[in-house]
Amino acid sequence: MSKLTDIKNRIDQMDGGAFQNLCDAYLSYKGYKNVYSLGMRTGTDKTAKGNPDTYFLTAENKYVFVMYTTQKTDFLKKAIEDIDKCFDSQKTGVSAEDIVEIIYCHTYGRLGPGDDQYLRQYCEEYGAVLTLIGLDQLGNDIFRECPILARDFFGISIDSGQILPMDMFVAKHDANRMSAPLGTEFLFREKELEKAKTALHDNDVLLIAGPAGVGKTRFALELCRQLALENGYTVFVIKNNNLQLYEDLVSAVEEGKDYLVFVDDANELSGLNHVLEYLPKAAIVSRHISKLILTVRDYARKQVMQSVMEVIQPETIKISTFSDDDIRKLMETCYGITNRVYTDRIVAIAEGNARLAMLAGKLAADSESLAAIQDASGLYHNYYSKQLNALVESDTGVSSAGIIAFVQAIHQKHLEKLAPIFEVAGISASDFTSDLKLLHRAEIVDLCNDEAARISDQSFSNFLIKYVFIEKKIIPLSTMIETCFQINQSRTIEACNILLNVFSDQGVREYVETQINLVWDKLESDIGKFLPFFKAFHMVRPTQTLLLLQEYIEQESYHPFDARTLPFKDDQQSKSVSDDILQILGSFGDHPELPSALDLLLLYYKKRPDLFEQFYSIYAQQFEVNLDSPHLGYFTQSAVAKNLCETVNTTPEDANLLTLFVWVASHFLKLDVSKAEGGRHNTVSIYTLTIPPDPPVLEYRKMLWSQLYQIYQRGDEQAEIEQILYKYGMPHYGVDKGLDVVRAEFEEVLKFFSLFRPENLFHCVIAARIKQVAKHIEYCALDILAPFLNSEKYRIYSALASHFAEDYSEGYEKRVQRHKERVCRLVEGYTPQDIDRLIQVCLESSQTFDKEERELGAGLGYVFEALQDQQQLYLYLADAYMRADTPYQIYAGQILERLFEIRPALEVKKFITQYRYNQQNVWLWFFFSLMPEQQVSAHWAAELLQYLDTPDVEVKTSPYRMIDSLRKYESVEPKIIVKALRTISEHYEEAPFIFSLYVYWILNHSNQQEADETLREFSNELPLLEEIYLKGISYSNHEDFNGALLYAIVSADTSFLYRYLDCLITAQGDHFRVYDHYDTTRLLKIWDTEQYIDLADGVFDYCYSKREDLTYWSYWSPVKMMLHHEASHQEIIVKQDLWTQHTIERYGHDKDRMCLLFTAIEELSCERRRNAVEKFLSLNANPDVFEQLPLEPSHWGGTGSMIPYMQERIEYLRSLLPLVSGIKYLKQKQRIEQEIDCWKERIRSEEVRELLESWYC
Repeated sequence: MSKLTDIKNRIDQMDGGAFQNLCDAYLSYKGYKNVYSLGMRTGTDKTAKGNPDTYFLTAENKYVFVMYTTQKTDFLKKAIEDIDKCFDSQKTGVSAEDIVEIIYCHTYGRLGPGDDQYLRQYCEEYGAVLTLIGLDQLGNDIFRECPILARDFFGISIDSGQILPMDMFVAKHDANRMSAPLGTEFLFREKELEKAKTALHDNDVLLIAGPAGVGKTRFALELCRQLALENGYTVFVIKNNNLQLYEDLVSAVEEGKDYLVFVDDANELSGLNHVLEYLPKAAIVSRHISKLILTVRDYARKQVMQSVMEVIQPETIKISTFSDDDIRKLMETCYGITNRVYTDRIVAIAEGNARLAMLAGKLAADSESLAAIQDASGLYHNYYSKQLNALVESDTGVSSAGIIAFVQAIHQKHLEKLAPIFEVAGISASDFTSDLKLLHRAEIVDLCNDEAARISDQSFSNFLIKYVFIEKKIIPLSTMIETCFQINQSRTIEACNILLNVFSDQGVREYVETQINLVWDKLESDIGKFLPFFKAFHMVRPTQTLLLLQEYIEQESYHPFDARTLPFKDDQQSKSVSDDILQILGSFGDHPELPSALDLLLLYYKKRPDLFEQFYSIYAQQFEVNLDSPHLGYFTQSAVAKNLCETVNTTPEDANLLTLFVWVASHFLKLDVSKAEGGRHNTVSIYTLTIPPDPPVLEYRKMLWSQLYQIYQRGDEQAEIEQILYKYGMPHYGVDKGLDVVRAEFEEVLKFFSLFRPENLFHCVIAARIKQVAKHIEYCALDILAPFLNSEKYRIYSALASHFAEDYSEGYEKRVQRHKERVCRLVEGYTPQDIDRLIQVCLESSQTFDKEERELGAGLGYVFEALQDQQQLYLYLADAYMRADTPYQIYAGQILERLFEIRPALEVKKFITQYRYNQQNVWLWFFFSLMPEQQVSAHWAAELLQYLDTPDVEVKTSPYRMIDSLRKYESVEPKIIVKALRTISEHYEEAPFIFSLYVYWILNHSNQQEADETLREFSNELPLLEEIYLKGISYSNHEDFNGALLYAIVSADTSFLYRYLDCLITAQGDHFRVYDHYDTTRLLKIWDTEQYIDLADGVFDYCYSKREDLTYWSYWSPVKMMLHHEASHQEIIVKQDLWTQHTIERYGHDKDRMCLLFTAIEELSCERRRNAVEKFLSLNANPDVFEQLPLEPSHWGGTGSMIPYMQERIEYLRSLLPLVSGIKYLKQKQRIEQEIDCWKERIRSEEVRELLESWYC
């Protein structure tokens, strides 16, 4: 009996329940999603009453109803009854309009065409399609398309079971309880997914490489799913089971279908060559695979790549391990685990391995207990049982695996450094080398070019360290620590931390500490070896550590320093800490011996106040609130506050101690903490914590506030404490933080106002800030603030201030209008005495607390605006403002414009020069530039030129000065613009900043038309314009940022290009600067001209002429910039290439010029450089010249692995080989092949280096 007949017979003999289960699976395979089976008892083959038996929901939220029957008699009657039931809305709860299809599965073998037609038409009258699936169709489809159903339901094997539809592959995989589930939400790899789609769009084969457990299979499944939806592919998955695959492929691949095939672990598939034969380029006619996706572990990538490349060049994408944050998000999404203690444990177990993370997460979620994953040993034993079994194939395999796990990676040239370990373990270096090869074959160790080795699976490496050195104790851990610490300190520390953190067991901890102590005792007499060991492992013996530090500190000499000389900022940034003693003492945070460490810290501070910033950094970095503080009861912060307060009370006269206290208190009293902490494997975690109102927090904060109050009361550190209060509790852009803490301690803050004085403006401003804080916490008892808020000084300040923090939600125009209205109300009825008080407030503010924020600048300007109609008062205001040295340096133009309306020019000049003030030069410029035209005279023109001839070199800030505003003087002094510019230019050397203010608007233009207009204005004074241009870009390379003016000048005077080049080369000096954005932008303008060939020739020849006098990068960088590879327009690229071909034609036999040309184009694309090489070879077959040509860039690099960049070099060099065919070019060909071989060798070395990147020999 054939297998097909057997399948049909088995179906015909099925009872109703089994038949329904089979058909549900069959329809799911055929593409019907979201099966809802009403006619079955869950988990059995028993039928239940249901109407319909099964239903599906379409993407349009319509229904597909399914009915099943094994009835052999009165079939037509039974079918009509079942169809009627489907459209009975009272029984189904669904209206007939929402049913789009009825599927009727049956085993009746004698349905004639007439009955078939009748049933279909009967169903159509209800408005739905009827699909009839009988015994023959069901049997044939199972045989040809769903062989897995034949195996699962009937035990009939039609194929080898290696080819599965995606859903069945996932279901089969997830049925294994020790497998991380694949049927989970796809996360985190969106960028890689888009990259993979692009790769498959351009190629038929994609190789997905990466270490075990990183999610290659899950990634490939998601890629298949999306591509199937987007392109209509039929997808199946191939998974090796060591059986023949060829016949399965013949059955699976049908004509006329577009197949997307995914081969999981392609290196394990013995029939991969059969799959490749079905690719379009290899397949015959229409039976083929359209796209092929292969996953492979890193170690086997080359092997699979070679197999594929025999048929086609594949695309490759590398999938790396997940980041710690990704693992945390994975746990939250898949298992709802957000508790940081749980996620930290899972992160440590997984080491970026998504598969292990899922297993650990599942274990934690199922048990709802941290204990389930506290010690990862059990999980590792189950997960890595296969790898453990492979180790025992060699007598020394376990020892060798433990050694490579501990050191992580090693170059076989350096095995002699492990000799003490080999001796204790009883193995030789050759045993170890042989074991590495065995471990490589077992997929445990990555062995690169038989030179370097490492365990790629970090989780397995962690497990081996525990298994070999703790569980089996095959090699003494102390031997490993002593030997490896001398080779690689950081890796040795990391290995010990793995044992202490991943395997959280008291027995493990005690054993590790015992082994470290053995090494400690052995090294203690050798100070050279002991000190680094002591720094690394001091916490194993905290008491002895503190004693050793105490001895050292007591012997330390005093280094005088006054910490009060350092500027205080409430947001002071921490400095790096280089002092060893401070680093060690800082590590005692959250440790029971912290109080003693804090005492030593202050004892050391008395000796070394010169290290003040490092001391502050220890307090701010090591002792501030962190993620662990809450469950430790804020032990560290409380201890620090208590220790500092007690010490200050004991020695209140110690000025350095007071300064340190205030700095630390300022930091500890913040309402939130932003931290950047070093994480595992050179990662950095950045987070922000809002300080909670927990009792220990409120207690230590109250202690600090009280101490600050006492210090202020004694008259110490008052300016610094005022700054703390000024910034206290203010919301950041409308976001309130830590308000519960503020409510709890607000009375402590208000106490300071009993010591403040209302006549002190800053105290009043602080009061206003505190009032705003009170508003946020709904605190009303603010009588103590009233004298400050009602003071005359604050009334003035409040009206002038911008109040941006209060009005930030309003639009700009409304905010300005409200501000002007406040100022107008303030100055209404003002007298000169009132103006004196106002200016005094501005002066006091600008010179003290408002130096940076400049809150009153705009308001002061509005005062001038509000009083402009009161002439005498306006003049008094301007006079008082100048006398006060122009606080806030408001825009002088508005003042001068009004002064000219009130007084004639002579009086205005006398008025603004009666005092010496910082901004006088700026005011004088506005005097001349804004002088009304009717008052212009020869006298004023002469004074203007005299003013320009005596620039104020002390001016550091000023608005740009529009030289065009002086044209009104032309009527009394012809060519005054030219004279003015000549005068300004003459003083360039002594006052370059002043020069830049005048020429800015001449040199910078938004478009070419504006630049051309400037050129026309200087048509008779071109040398002057050129002089200004060269001085302008010498002062600031940003001038003429788009090259428009250079283009205009060169179009009128080609020779100017060479003077510009001299300027550029001079600026270059002896410093290496291949690329400058602004110089490059200007030089690229050459290609916008019609005479671009001549101009480019000029640049090339002129720079070449300088080669005898200057270094290479000085004289040749302009050519490289002119040919820069980031030219923005295709038209420029075409012109560059035309010129390159033209230059090769000109100088093809000039070795020096050709070498320089090819150096200049080395950054261009491979295709453009290849065209240049082709042109050169067509003109010059001299191998000696070719030998000197730089064919590639002189530098290379990038991010991540360097190997792809090296491979690009090889591909480019290979592309040149067709250009050197024939005996005429044998030497040229030899050079190219030698360079290819050189890059291949570099790749070999780089592969070793990357494998060993964490190993420092």
